Amino acid sequence: MQDDAKTKGQLIIELKALRKRLAAIDVAGERQVGTSQRTFPASNGSNEELRESEELLRIFIERSPAAFAMFDREMRYLSASRRWLSDFNLGESDLRGVSHYEVFPEITERWKTVHRRGLAGEVVRADNDRFERADGSVQWLRWEVRPWRNQAGDIAGIVIFSEDITQLKNAEAERARLKAQNWQLQKAESLGRMAGAIAHLFNNHLTVVIGNLEMALMDLSGDAVIREDVIEAMRAARQSAEISELLLSYLGQSTAKHEPLDLSDVCRHNLPMFRDAVPEGVALETDLLSPGPVAHANANQMRQVLTHLVTNGWESIRHRAGTVTLTTRIIPAFDIPKPHLAPIDWKPTADLFACLEVTDTGCGIAEEDLGKIFDPFFTTKLTGRGLGLAVVLGIVKTWGGAIDVESQQNKGSTFRVFLPLITGELPRPSENATEVHQVEQGGTVLLVEDQDMVRKMAKTMLHRMGYEVVAASGGAEAVKLFRKNPDRVRLVITDLTMPGMNGWETMAALRKIRPHIPVVLVSGHDEAHAMGRDYPEQPHVFLHKPYFKSDLEAAIDTALKKSVSNG
Repeated sequence: MQDDAKTKGQLIIELKALRKRLAAIDVAGERQVGTSQRTFPASNGSNEELRESEELLRIFIERSPAAFAMFDREMRYLSASRRWLSDFNLGESDLRGVSHYEVFPEITERWKTVHRRGLAGEVVRADNDRFERADGSVQWLRWEVRPWRNQAGDIAGIVIFSEDITQLKNAEAERARLKAQNWQLQKAESLGRMAGAIAHLFNNHLTVVIGNLEMALMDLSGDAVIREDVIEAMRAARQSAEISELLLSYLGQSTAKHEPLDLSDVCRHNLPMFRDAVPEGVALETDLLSPGPVAHANANQMRQVLTHLVTNGWESIRHRAGTVTLTTRIIPAFDIPKPHLAPIDWKPTADLFACLEVTDTGCGIAEEDLGKIFDPFFTTKLTGRGLGLAVVLGIVKTWGGAIDVESQQNKGSTFRVFLPLITGELPRPSENATEVHQVEQGGTVLLVEDQDMVRKMAKTMLHRMGYEVVAASGGAEAVKLFRKNPDRVRLVITDLTMPGMNGWETMAALRKIRPHIPVVLVSGHDEAHAMGRDYPEQPHVFLHKPYFKSDLEAAIDTALKKSVSNG
C-alpha cells in the first residue's frame, strides 16, 4: 500500500512537471488527439521543444508500472498505460479519442457518478471495489480518480489510477476458507473428545445401574409390587445406553457389520413405518432407482439414517401441508457439491457414488446455522434434541461417505448421503446357522477394574453365575495376585482404561506369566476405537460397556471356547 501510494505520488509530480513544460512551449494552432482536440496557448517555445516533451510523456506512459489512463471532460481517452491495457484485457488497443463508456459498456451509474465527482474537482478513492465485467467475470480493484487542469487552471479531465487486486482478494478468500475449515476440524476434534469422554464415563455408570437392576430383578418375586418399578428403571437405563451408543455413532465409532445394500430396497422396506409416522398433511413421495445403487453399509444403521432425515424433513414442515421426497441415484464424484459437505476434510475415494436424497418443502435452514447442524445437541427445536443429524454424520463417516445439505429459508432443504458405489450381486445370507454350545461354568475369574462400583457389581454378577472372583483395582495389583497362583485362574476380565497399567499392558504382563490365558477386554469405548491399534497381545473377546448379564455370560463362554480351540 505504501509503495503504491509512493508510485502514484511520483506519477502526479511528474505529470505536473510535464504539464508545466508543455505550458511553457509556444505552440501555434491546435493539436489533434484521435477525435478529441486539446488547445495549448501560444508561448515563446519551439515545435522541437513540444515534440521533445510529448516524446517524454509518451515514454513515461508506456514504461510506467502503474495502471492509469487520462480522459478529457467527455471521458474520451487521451492516453493509457500498458499496465492499464493489460489489467483490463484490452490488448494493444489505440484508445485515443474513444469513449470510456464504449470500451466498458457494463460501467454502472455508480462509476459514472465517481467520474463526475472527479470532473468537479474531487479526489475519489476506493481500496476494495468489485467490478463486474460484461462476460460475467469479476475484478477487484483499488483505484483513485483525480482531476487534471490545463494552463488556465480549468479542469480539463481526470486521471484514473487502478490496481487489479483480484488475485490478492482470491488469496484472502482462500485463506479465510482454510481458516474456517481448520476451525471446523478443531471444533469437530474437540467435540469428539468431549463426546467420547462422556460416553465412556456414562457407560461405566450405566454398567453399575443395569447390572444391579438385573440382579435386583432376579431377587424379586414375580408378584412383587416393586418389580414393575425396577422394570421401568431398567427400561430407562436401556434407553440411556442407546443415547450413549448414539454419541459413539457421532464419533464414527461403530462395531456394526457392513454389507452390500440396495439403497432403494432399504427405502421401500421402511416406507410403511415412515408413512405411519408422518403427520397429517405431509405427503411422503419416492423416486427410487430399480434396482437401486448398492453401497457397503449396515441395514439397521441405514434405517437410523433414514429415520433421522425423514423426521427432520417432516418436522421442518411443521403444521403446514408439504412433501418429503426420498430419491436414490448414482452420482459421479466430480458432481458432488462442496459448499456444505461434511466431513469438511472428506475426499472421494471412488469415481461413482450411490446417493440417497431426502428433500422437504419445509421452513429451511438459516445460512448462519448450516455450519452447525451436524454438531451434537445443536437444535433450533426443543432443548435436549439435536443428536439426529450428528448421528447421521457419524454413521456415514464409518461407511467412508459424506453428507451434503442445500437449504433456502421458507423453501425447504435437501440432504444427500454419498456412499462409494459397488457393483456385483448382493451376497446371500448363509442358510446353515452355527449351533452354539455352552461351556461348563465355574472356576476362578481374575477381575481387573479400577472403578469401585463397577468392580463390586461385576464381582456380584460373576458370583451369581457360579464363578469365584479374585478382584484387583489395577494392573499392578492384578499381576501380583496372578503370580501367586497362575494356574488357579481360569479367565481374566480386565477393563481397558485404567491409571498406571492399562488393559493392554495388564494383559501382556499376565501372559508373560502364563501364555494364552483367556482374556475378556472391557471398555466403555466401542470395539473399533479400543482395538484400533496393532497390539502384540490380543484378547479373546471384546465386551462393550454397559453390558447385561447375558452379554457377560456370552463373552466368557466365547473366550473359554477360543482358548480351548487354540490349544
